[in-house]
Amino acid sequence: MLKLNIERARKMSAKANREFNIMPMTFVLPKEYVDFLTVFTELEEKEGRLNYWILKPSASSRGRGISLVNEITQVTYGEPMVM
Repeated sequence: MLKLNIERARKMSAKANREFNIMPMTFVLPKEYVDFLTVFTELEEKEGRLNYWILKPSASSRGRGISLVNEITQVTYGEPMVM
């Protein structure tokens, strides 16, 4: 998965960390749900209703299953998802 490879590359050195700092904040659900919930809550307090996230199935293509989420109740998954 691209996210995991970029994270691995960023850990190689300080220079690699700077060079590979190219992705927005990303979480793989359900594995990182608690981390996502913490960040979502913090940003919701700052941004209010403007706290938008893209929820996408990790095993889909051509835009199938992608949704825009701005409330935690809209986050549903039955398969691995990328947030």
